[in-house]
Amino acid sequence: MNPKAARIETYHHLHRGDDCPCADTSGTVVAMRRVPGFQVVENHYPAGLKLTNHRHEHALLSYVLEGPYAETYGTAASVICPPRVLRYLPPEQNHSNVFDEGTHCLVVEVEPEALKRVEEHTKALDRPGEIQGIAATWLAQRLYHEFRQGDGLALVSLEGILLEMLAEGARHSGAERVAVIPR
Repeated sequence: MNPKAARIETYHHLHRGDDCPCADTSGTVVAMRRVPGFQVVENHYPAGLKLTNHRHEHALLSYVLEGPYAETYGTAASVICPPRVLRYLPPEQNHSNVFDEGTHCLVVEVEPEALKRVEEHTKALDRPGEIQGIAATWLAQRLYHEFRQGDGLALVSLEGILLEMLAEGARHSGAERVAVIPR
């Protein structure tokens, strides 16, 4: 396999269970980096992709770089996730996605040990929502810049930024600057 083809994979990190019919994620991985407590994936989703009800084993942070997508939780109305938006999805949250246009995202799997560091101080990250505000946007853009940097120091920086993003989401989950989807 040539090096370019080796970097492009299909991302399949959906949790399957008897009570949750799931579709495979058909996004194309552009790049992936492992950071202690996190896995950061740059992913492209093709136009027209529909992912039926599914859930992920780990919590996710999603930063939309290009092209919106819609996310639905049960029977609630769809939430539109436009570019430059940072979303949080708790682990095991049932949801579905529709990508009407081609969408480009930076998706972060938050492993249990990293999430536990925040949960020691607050239970604020138990619902899906949009992390809003200048700090969240700046952190998400900084995350993408460091992710693309690719040197050894970028990994240290990524870990710090990711922990800050979780803290920012938890800190403002009750404030007006974070739109949380009601249960």
